[in-house]
Amino acid sequence: MGGRIWVTSELDQGSKFHFTVDFGLRSVPSLESPVPAKLHDLPVLVVADHDINRRIFADMLTGWHLRPKLVNGPGPALDALTSAVQTKEPFRVILLDATMPEMSGFELAGSIRQMPGYRETPMLISSSASLPDQFSQAEQLGIDRCLSKPVKQADLFEAITQALGVMDLEDTDAAVEESTAPLRILLAEDGLVNQRVAIDLIEQDGHEVVLAEDGEKAVDRCQGSTFDLILMDIHMPEMDGYEAAFRIREWEQEHDLGSTPIVALTANAMKGDREKCLAAGMNDYLAKPIRAEELFAVVRRNAPPTPVGPGKVFPTAAATETATAAAVFDSTERTFDLATALTNVGGSEDILLSMIDCYFEERDGLVPDIEKAIPDGDAATVERAAHTIKSSVGTFGAEAARVAAYELEKTGKSGDLAAAPDQFRELLQNMKELEAALRKHRDG
Repeated sequence: MGGRIWVTSELDQGSKFHFTVDFGLRSVPSLESPVPAKLHDLPVLVVADHDINRRIFADMLTGWHLRPKLVNGPGPALDALTSAVQTKEPFRVILLDATMPEMSGFELAGSIRQMPGYRETPMLISSSASLPDQFSQAEQLGIDRCLSKPVKQADLFEAITQALGVMDLEDTDAAVEESTAPLRILLAEDGLVNQRVAIDLIEQDGHEVVLAEDGEKAVDRCQGSTFDLILMDIHMPEMDGYEAAFRIREWEQEHDLGSTPIVALTANAMKGDREKCLAAGMNDYLAKPIRAEELFAVVRRNAPPTPVGPGKVFPTAAATETATAAAVFDSTERTFDLATALTNVGGSEDILLSMIDCYFEERDGLVPDIEKAIPDGDAATVERAAHTIKSSVGTFGAEAARVAAYELEKTGKSGDLAAAPDQFRELLQNMKELEAALRKHRDG
């Protein structure tokens, strides 16, 4: 981050630790601006078993003039909900922790949905890990938003205002819209679908993109050129993103260069992943599948004040109009979600069609790799190929195929491939259904 750290110590006296670092100005306004009056004094129930989490949420909510009620588990939560209905002052928002010892947040949400007075109440759930079925669970239970821990103030505020309909999405986007100066971006990514999505989205906004297909090429590109921002996939052949980021930071320090912002791209969102990215010298984290608005936001957030590359400013929510309109089309739900796919590519039908072609090209290489690796006992190849498939099918909102690929990836990571043949057959069936839907959309 361009700073330094040191320690001074005296025997029997103690130690003093120091650091210096340069921080840029915020690219989005803080939440110190006036909070909508509709939020003032609204009762909110916060259910979390850890005292620190409850205190953090309480500080945020009271700062926005909401009225939080804090409880430490499912039992007290159900009591509080019943009491609030009896006093004719039911909670307007419910915030749940996904992982609690007595009952999970999802199980508690199911119980709450059966209670009179809370069948339509907005519910938010926070989780330290991205569980393979958490989004389908959330949808079935009518949970409005899944928030990743540590929950950011801006994310919680946006989730609450949208769930309550206090602020229109367009108004929220307009409030944070900031101009982004021209950028030159290095994309380190081995997956064809993710390459196509990222390149098309960034280039349609006027930015220059240089591609590196693996970590070694990313290091080489950085040693031979200058970039404003690096988008770094974590799981790549030859050299992974952690090692590549570490090598880039070493090169910058050896040659007394400034630190180019590095954003980690990964389909994993497990506990500790963000910390590993930061420890490797990365600045930020973007989960895959890549979504247009999230990509635009992370680029805005990490854009340097004096960039070197050509470009123009980012639009905000205008591109989502096409994706919203797409919702009227038939969707095969867990097989292929057209609205989700279009949202992920900023509403561009042209990018979606290009992405479909890339998917088929990539699939033709990955499926044979797995077919050969399973009987050969090559667990590493099974893990890598399944991981890439998981990310690619997730871009199309294909939840069934994504979960199947995730299970096969876990098996590959374990090194024990006993379950791999059955898991691979299930994945192929889900991919077959997805591919039929993709061909129908492309050719229809």
